[in-house]
Amino acid sequence: MTIRKQYIINYTILISQFSLLLVFIITEDKTVRMFLLLNIVCLSFVKWDRGPGAPGKRIVRKLRPRQVVQNS
Repeated sequence: MTIRKQYIINYTILISQFSLLLVFIITEDKTVRMFLLLNIVCLSFVKWDRGPGAPGKRIVRKLRPRQVVQNS
């Protein structure tokens, strides 16, 4: 998947979260509010696949055990 397509997906998720949050604030019905809150939480757990060089991407390195040098 290209980086441009992934940015479109990311921003679509953000826009849908904000629109659900807006409806959540306006609505007074308890069941609708719980449903909207569940949707917002589920959307926040959608994995954003960031391309190489994207900000916030962690590079996980395997650490080698340290070699202990004895002074004689």
